[in-house]
Amino acid sequence: MKLLLLIFFFTSCAGYNLVSRTNPFEQYNISTLAVPMFYNNTNLAGVSALFTGEVINVLSPFNGLKIVSKDNADAHLIGIITSADKRSETIKGINKKSAKNLYEDQIGGRDDFFLYSSNRISLSVRFILIKHPTKEQIKLLKNLDQGKLLSSKILLDEKINISQSFNLKELDEAGVDVLGTQNKGLERKAIELLAQKAATDFKEIILYAY
Repeated sequence: MKLLLLIFFFTSCAGYNLVSRTNPFEQYNISTLAVPMFYNNTNLAGVSALFTGEVINVLSPFNGLKIVSKDNADAHLIGIITSADKRSETIKGINKKSAKNLYEDQIGGRDDFFLYSSNRISLSVRFILIKHPTKEQIKLLKNLDQGKLLSSKILLDEKINISQSFNLKELDEAGVDVLGTQNKGLERKAIELLAQKAATDFKEIILYAY
């Protein structure tokens, strides 16, 4: 009995892996897919390449699906990254902590104040899968902020919201310039993790949808 259960378990796992690695768009006669650089409609610099690269990484292992240039593709995957209008809303301070006033005598007994010890970055990513789009359709999709473009060519139109928090380094015998560079590095790492999250979420969407 135990042997039969083990055989069933490993067979089930093998079947799941086989399905999860099969081209999810095969039923729509899509064997080649173009993934142009994602559109960056945020107030953050340099995010397009990160998100595009991570999505290509999760699509590449699917058997029967080839990532190609846009001129030779059965379909295009359009990615649009958006954020709040203000940078202060895109990257918000969280987890306040008390900071003691070390210059109490000089500034007349001012109370202790609060600083943020962490930041949270929040973005949205819209994924649009469209078969043989025209240049006009791609341009329209890029500038479509809300709502959906009705077309039989569009096979998928999903928007996901993602966020990532990171702890800020505090000044401790380091110059302000050094501190700023360190926190910029942490911010960049958080954006990289957001790109990975977006790619993973997209993979789950297409595995469940198709």
